[in-house]
Amino acid sequence: PAYNVEKYVEECIESLLNQTIPLDMLELIFIDDASKDGTLSLIQNYEQQYPDIITLIACEENVGLGAVRNIGMTYATGEYIAFIDSDDKVNSNMLQMMYEKMKISNCDIVGCGYRLFNDIGLSRDFGSDEKRYNMHSVENKRRYIIEHGCKNSVCRHMYRKALLDDNNI
Repeated sequence: PAYNVEKYVEECIESLLNQTIPLDMLELIFIDDASKDGTLSLIQNYEQQYPDIITLIACEENVGLGAVRNIGMTYATGEYIAFIDSDDKVNSNMLQMMYEKMKISNCDIVGCGYRLFNDIGLSRDFGSDEKRYNMHSVENKRRYIIEHGCKNSVCRHMYRKALLDDNNI
């Protein structure tokens, strides 16, 4: 999702393009939520440079974060999905590490730690202790997403797309 983030979006895109996972394994879907600043044109420039990797959808009117993520999910074709906000910058190995955990563990959700920065550059770390949850039932999976997946941010997780699609999440 992108809305009025011209100040941050290029750094976000660069952090995604610099992932250690091969770029041909990624599809980067940007939904501009009717930004009023230069966000749309900045993303358009990247889409022109990386047409095989980057897809841009521009909303005609502002629909909000949840709706924008849902729009993006309809375009996603991969087995796994991760949500990155357009003002986020991710570590270069984040997607590869999460993908490898998903494959090794054959799980539906993987999470990672993250760091929040404030306007004066101070940060606070939120770790990611490895935990395993009994996720055999749909109810347990939903409960986990509600309690953990959205508690801090959906942006710190990778999901099996079928889990979200099959359960209308």
